[in-house]
Amino acid sequence: MVPNGARPPAEPSAEQRMCAYYVTERTKGRTPTGAELDRIAGTNNYGRKVLRRWRQSGHLPPALGGPRGERPARREPAYAASERVVV
Repeated sequence: MVPNGARPPAEPSAEQRMCAYYVTERTKGRTPTGAELDRIAGTNNYGRKVLRRWRQSGHLPPALGGPRGERPARREPAYAASERVVV
């Protein structure tokens, strides 16, 4: 039997690392994407799932954008080119 004080601290899970990063970035006024969460946690295509689960459970506000929760596309201002307006 090893006393509790002798055990090394457990590594945080990928989701725990994502949560810590998310909270830190939100305090800076940024909203991290699923891809950013994947990068900091060393995962692949897991960050979006985590964000979706957090939103569905009420931990985050609903996503803006499309039905799959993507960010809205950035639109460039319209300008006149030849005889038609281009967006």
